[in-house]
Amino acid sequence: MSVFILKLLAMATMLVDHVGYRLAGNPTWMRVIGRTAFILYAFMMAESCFQLRDKPKRLLFHGVKLALLVLITEVPHDLFARGVTLEWGTQNVILTLLLGFLALTACGLLRGKNAAGRAAAAICGAVICAAAAFLAWLTKAEYSCAGVVLIVLFYLYLRRADGMSPWARVAALIGVFAAYFVIYTLTYANFGSWAAITKVLTRQRWWYLGMLIPAVPILLYNRKRGPNGKGFGVVYSLFYPAHMLILYLLARFVL
Repeated sequence: MSVFILKLLAMATMLVDHVGYRLAGNPTWMRVIGRTAFILYAFMMAESCFQLRDKPKRLLFHGVKLALLVLITEVPHDLFARGVTLEWGTQNVILTLLLGFLALTACGLLRGKNAAGRAAAAICGAVICAAAAFLAWLTKAEYSCAGVVLIVLFYLYLRRADGMSPWARVAALIGVFAAYFVIYTLTYANFGSWAAITKVLTRQRWWYLGMLIPAVPILLYNRKRGPNGKGFGVVYSLFYPAHMLILYLLARFVL
């Protein structure tokens, strides 16, 4: 599957999720399908960082674009999620993607010429990624620290994927998804007791099934762009805030 197909899947599953949440009475099956969206967005963010790792000007442009999208998206996100123009209870998911991007970009600047230097760079990189995850939790960005960790894990997977056998890629992705599920569960249980963890597992048991769906297109990803021109790039970037604003207006004034 190409970049173009993965982006289409991300947008389509997000739309299903949000239509279900805002217009269709929150049916479980639509919300389950929607769990695919963020994982695909996280994967494509990691792929963007990987492809642009030696292109500083394009990295800078990508970072500025994400920062602007965070600002553009916040009002549509708050209207869609809370029905108010601006509130700080949660921040939109673009902030999570931005923090993951910044962490990986910073890590890419760390280079070691020998074993000791590479070890130091790896330690500093881990600290940077942990700090980005903490900021996602502190700012209450959607998917919180689990989202940032997932982007980083996907990046590490992509660094090794080309040299892996098909079964090794499957095993690596199982590890990525397992780590994400654990951190996601702990995050939504507020790192609390076993009772809190059990409550999350019970309430979101079907959502975990939805989170497994994107493993298939990710395994089939061929690193080809497909018909992914500038026009589609604009649509992909603005789809998140635009569709939330449209759904809010439909729910508020039409349906």
